Amino acid sequence: MNQILSTSGNISSQYQVTLPKLVRDALELQAGDVVSWVVDKGKVILTPLSRKEIDPVKEMSGSASDIYKKSGGAKKIIKQNAQDWI
Repeated sequence: MNQILSTSGNISSQYQVTLPKLVRDALELQAGDVVSWVVDKGKVILTPLSRKEIDPVKEMSGSASDIYKKSGGAKKIIKQNAQDWI
């Protein structure tokens, strides 16, 4: 994309911004895509990130603890899997 596009939007009471369709289409953004926000000299630069650019550790943060909590904790895990470990 080599052309400059200009549009505007509103900030909601929860400080959320909906990306205008013009911007979504120009950057080929879809729901679930990850973007980078950079503030530089009073301007915001929004850059779509490819899957390679996303920090895998950051993406997975909380995953193990979520699984642990949902499974019922260490005692339950040990009890359920003890036979497989012997």
